[in-house]
Amino acid sequence: MIRISRSRADMVLAEAAAVLVPGAGITLSAVLDADGLSPTWSEVSSVNASLCGVEWFAQSAVVSPAAPGGVAVTDALRFRVGPAGPIEVQATKLEAGFTNDVELGDLNGDGILDIAVTMSGVAVWLGMGDGSFGELFHYVDSEVTGIFELALGDLNGDGRDDVVTSNIQADNVSVFLAREDGSLEDPVHYATSAYPETPVTGDWNEDGHLDVAVVHFGSQELVILLGDGTGSLDYGPERYLAGSGPFDLASADLDNDGHLDLVVADAGLTVFLGRGDGRFTPLPTYTEAGGYTMEPADLDGDGNVDLVGPSGAIGGSAVLLGLGDGTFRQIGAVPTEGLAESTAIGDLDGDGDLDLAFSHFAIDGVRVFTGDGTGAFEPGPMFPGSAQSRSIAGGDLDGNGTYDLVSCGEGGVHVLLNRLGEE
Repeated sequence: MIRISRSRADMVLAEAAAVLVPGAGITLSAVLDADGLSPTWSEVSSVNASLCGVEWFAQSAVVSPAAPGGVAVTDALRFRVGPAGPIEVQATKLEAGFTNDVELGDLNGDGILDIAVTMSGVAVWLGMGDGSFGELFHYVDSEVTGIFELALGDLNGDGRDDVVTSNIQADNVSVFLAREDGSLEDPVHYATSAYPETPVTGDWNEDGHLDVAVVHFGSQELVILLGDGTGSLDYGPERYLAGSGPFDLASADLDNDGHLDLVVADAGLTVFLGRGDGRFTPLPTYTEAGGYTMEPADLDGDGNVDLVGPSGAIGGSAVLLGLGDGTFRQIGAVPTEGLAESTAIGDLDGDGDLDLAFSHFAIDGVRVFTGDGTGAFEPGPMFPGSAQSRSIAGGDLDGNGTYDLVSCGEGGVHVLLNRLGEE
């Protein structure tokens, strides 16, 4: 059975019986147009069985034929075919010491995701494209201690992701530019403020070059370093007070004005709306969530960025749906058995809805919650992960179109390849 419903209401507009087999045609009966009044009759041709669980969002009120193996949907409706698949992973461990933060990016410009972690310096594994990784490259910065967290981004425009680290005992950040073979140049250091925690990259002054932002637990400041496109950084026009002991930082366009914003997590969540010139306007702090981590994504498909962050009040993670103006409303909580250390957001079960994967210091593994496309989540499986897991990241590591995970902690680095749909 195919159900077509409005994206903001659980209202069935049309139903049609269908057998999902490769090459089968499906006829949709009486699909209502955008105003809900007049019907439009359409046929979807050559629907492949692999499309089960996929969801499309469209702009007008017509479902039209498409090339074999796919469909074209043009409507402000939600179109779902089939159930979600079971989540199964293949777990492998990369031998490493104590690791605190993990990020995925393309360090050698080959189009394949690589792994970078903080491990008494920076450790890098280059991806092979099949979910396996090359030998460990370990970079130790003899001039600083306490390399804590990292961010990736192409700071010099050469098509390769570079590495930025926060150094909590040196009160600075370091930039490691990536070479063509994925190795890293010697770092350049930039003094910031006391006890830098999380760095992120983004173009906040909109000059086409990536900048760096970092929050500081000690000085309670948000510091912006503007990039010049060569990998060098300079201090932004202003610094900002960022709560009481900020831990985490993320960037997204939270108010749909085309400018990247920032959100800081400490005891609450504070949004800094970007002006497009490297400066920001802070909004009142949300006390419903805050802590070690927070992650932005559009969880309910309405085009507004939402947030997931831990909440001490509920003993789990709060889901905050964005209203499109930089403000949020809390709609629920995810029972993560304590405050999560890190969150990855992606479609793990292939149903087109975003799911959540949490690393958790207390559970020595990765806990998954599956989303239904409205911002609500149900408990999913638990997967093996690093002991005292501290950080998690996601992406397609083996090129099969599924969302894979990497977690790190005191037990090294664990790679979880998503085997959805494989026999």
